[in-house]
Amino acid sequence: MKERLSLLMWETTIFTTKSIRSSIGTRPPSQASGVAGGPARHRKLQALRAGSTIIMFYTYVLQSQKDGKIYVGFTNNLKKRTQEHNQGLVNSTRHRKPLKLIYYEACLCRESALVREKYFKTGYGRRFLKNRLKLEN
Repeated sequence: MKERLSLLMWETTIFTTKSIRSSIGTRPPSQASGVAGGPARHRKLQALRAGSTIIMFYTYVLQSQKDGKIYVGFTNNLKKRTQEHNQGLVNSTRHRKPLKLIYYEACLCRESALVREKYFKTGYGRRFLKNRLKLEN
């Protein structure tokens, strides 16, 4: 029962964004191949139930220990991307090393991670991060 409950919570929270619905097609989600959320959602749920590997996409926030400013990005390999930032391989953060990972969110699809990254780069998103992380800036 607990496993089923977590699966239901996962189904309702992850696949509610407009970007997922728009990528399925113009039909409402309830009419797409008889499965709520359409064929893309159905394939992801089948993969999850079968125990296959699912690629996660991460929206992350780095804070410069040099000037305290934050950087928001997304990737599918969080550990590698953080190392690239700290090695100076990313132009936008090269001059602000060292960087510390202070927040990240995992998403099941690339579109959701991109939407979240764009939100964090808005004024409302920055305010959310400031309140959530108790940032000074």
